[in-house]
Amino acid sequence: MSAALKTKAGKIMHCKSNCAMVMASTNAFTSLGLYHMVTGDLPASTKAPELDDRNAAAALRADKTRTGEDLSGGGAVTEDTVGTYLAYLIARGFLPEPTKQGRKSLPSIHIGKEQLQALEKVGGRGGGSA
Repeated sequence: MSAALKTKAGKIMHCKSNCAMVMASTNAFTSLGLYHMVTGDLPASTKAPELDDRNAAAALRADKTRTGEDLSGGGAVTEDTVGTYLAYLIARGFLPEPTKQGRKSLPSIHIGKEQLQALEKVGGRGGGSA
């Protein structure tokens, strides 16, 4: 093992030790996910099932008759789709307006006053879902 790797391993062990001490001495439950990522190898040890996307692929193939485009092989998220989402997030005030002109312009999104009021009541933090 090289000296650099020993140093890196030593730093990791020191970080694990400090993290364990903080977790043991406080009720820092919000850091529990981070604790497990530091003390274990969460990214490498996480197991998840392979998702079955046959129904989605079949729906996209069937949609070809309407759109003229078969997106069942993937790549359904296009630049135009991302642009629409960005324009929406800007219109809602979640993102600032672009400061420079890009290759493409963002589409125009209009959200009416009633729709904005309704969106403010959709769950989440501070949203009165009543």
